[in-house]
Amino acid sequence: MAVKPSEAMEVESVPVQEDVTPETFIAFMNKRNTTTPTPATFRNIKFPLYSHDSTKAYKGPIHFNGDKFIDAQFSFFNITGEKRVVFNNCRFETGIRKLNWQKVYLKNSNWQGTIIDGLFRGSRSRITSCDFSDVEMQNCTLRNFKIYDSDTRLIADANFQDSIMENMQFEGFRGQGVSYYKFEDTNFRNMKADKLAWYVVDCVKNVDLTNAKITKFSPTSGTKLTGVIWGDPQKLQITIDPAMFDTDDKIDTHLDSINNPETGALFLNTLDSITDDIVKQVFAEQLIDMIKNKPILSEAFAHSITLRQSITSHLAQSCYAASPKIQTFIRDEFLKEGNDMIIPVNVRPLMFRLLNSLEDSELLNHQFMVNQLIAEYPSLRQKFYQLTPIKEFIAHIIEEIMMPDEDSLYYIFYHPDKRKTALYLPAADYKDLLESNQAPQHYSFMQFQTVEQNIVTDKAATVKRQSRVLAGFPALHSLWTRAAGLLTPVIHFLFEHSDKLDLTQTAKAAEIKNHLILILKRQADKTVRLTDEKDACLLSEILAPFYIDGDEAGKLRWQLIDLIQQQLGMSRKKFSDREQKIIALMIIIRMLPDIFSTHYYSIENMSPYAPRQLAKKLIDDLVAYAPEIVDTIEATLWRNRLVTSNNNEFTCSAALATRMGNYHIPGERGQKMNQAIKLYYPLN
Repeated sequence: MAVKPSEAMEVESVPVQEDVTPETFIAFMNKRNTTTPTPATFRNIKFPLYSHDSTKAYKGPIHFNGDKFIDAQFSFFNITGEKRVVFNNCRFETGIRKLNWQKVYLKNSNWQGTIIDGLFRGSRSRITSCDFSDVEMQNCTLRNFKIYDSDTRLIADANFQDSIMENMQFEGFRGQGVSYYKFEDTNFRNMKADKLAWYVVDCVKNVDLTNAKITKFSPTSGTKLTGVIWGDPQKLQITIDPAMFDTDDKIDTHLDSINNPETGALFLNTLDSITDDIVKQVFAEQLIDMIKNKPILSEAFAHSITLRQSITSHLAQSCYAASPKIQTFIRDEFLKEGNDMIIPVNVRPLMFRLLNSLEDSELLNHQFMVNQLIAEYPSLRQKFYQLTPIKEFIAHIIEEIMMPDEDSLYYIFYHPDKRKTALYLPAADYKDLLESNQAPQHYSFMQFQTVEQNIVTDKAATVKRQSRVLAGFPALHSLWTRAAGLLTPVIHFLFEHSDKLDLTQTAKAAEIKNHLILILKRQADKTVRLTDEKDACLLSEILAPFYIDGDEAGKLRWQLIDLIQQQLGMSRKKFSDREQKIIALMIIIRMLPDIFSTHYYSIENMSPYAPRQLAKKLIDDLVAYAPEIVDTIEATLWRNRLVTSNNNEFTCSAALATRMGNYHIPGERGQKMNQAIKLYYPLN
């Protein structure tokens, strides 16, 4: 039975060499005050508000120096306000539990030289609502715990100079809203740290990292570094942790601003918050090294147009102009993109300089980008219009199609295959296609022949010819197919098979359907939340015929696949009927969770149950129809992203869409199907 403080044993009977416990605390401290202090080990000592505990009942000063604490508990305790407790050169460890600290007020407390280690059975501790403002922690070592202060959300006038931090995290909050953990007038000078994470932290002012040496630094989830004092940026010794980008979801969240229009790319936002351009460049160069050397990030970068465009557009800002490594990277990536990139506004001057520096003959390899710049840069236009066969096509257009004026623009896309066919778009149609995703109403095809002399002839605008020319310009093809709304009938089909809707539900269903169509056409100007109970139930009613009624539901799903196959209009010479159905399945499985997920709706990583359940059934159909396309393990991962069978896992429609976007069907035929999926997928 525990001994109450009033019944504590006599001083002479306290065995100093044994651990000091709550029962022996008062007697030990009384004895220590009469002798030369000797470091001791304290176990299960509580520093709380309640008066019956030994530390509260003890009346003398509490100054620890060189002592060791195992399973010390701090709860609702003002360290300096009540007893001015001092911990110098002490050590705090876990024993039978994680660190148990909450509602601790550290203002003006002195912890110099102390080690706090929260490692418990291989995992970190987490201390909550502890106010670190005005704390003195010079020469301290902090290891293996997270700090989350939901009360003040502020560290001000704290001193961590010459400290060591290992596997530490300072946490704000990001969920339905964002709540930053703010740092002000805080000293981290000469700090040495490894695996230090600042999660949703806002460095407001005078956060001093002069001479700090940090390996594996994670300023994650939108951390702002505006108020950081870096010291001499030429001597910066801080490296970003590649673990920030070690999953598809982290890569998308932190680096893809196009897929995340509401939040932007969180790590790129962090770089934007840095006021010192040299520091920005150092971190951006580290990102480039990771893109080249870290397989997961490298793979994602290679296979995502939006990710490449997001990163390269960010790095094209003038603040990075002084870095040769960054400029070389941008040049190589932009020119590598060739005919597969829409040029962001801030990148246009750089792209003009890059393209203008090329040999004339090289411009034909970058026609899609050249056409985006010719209205703005007359010298590039003149250079491009003098190339063969572009000049021959222009002469034919002037003679046969239109009367020119001095500033006439000719948007010509020449596919130099054996047929030497070009697509011509009038300026108005080109502008509508590029800026508004409106399908061209006027266009023509021409062929260049060089048997005896250069001759241009008109060619009929057949679907086959259109597909062949557009195949050489993936981004243009993508715009065209989106604008034409190839998969719009698929959305209509999904909403046609429930006969149990009342008038109100019918009106709401029409509203949702029309919004999905606008998304496919890239004309949606708002996000819509479909995860509340009414909308989720409505979608279940609409889509239930596709997954509830056994054989009938299976037949309906295959009608859906046949419709997609028909709408895509793929050549039977290029793909067999079976391959076309596989392509259709891959597109709709990815599209269903994608169109209802983070990319298009306001609640991150959430989507309604019904489209996830339908996508799961379609995965089953794919595995049954073509088991060689996706193995059992991968298919299970896909299903679990939609409807998990494990309480420890979270569903994530956006993660499935990203994973499927990076998935490659194996084999030689698989490569061709992968290309078709990439070409026809409507939500890239």
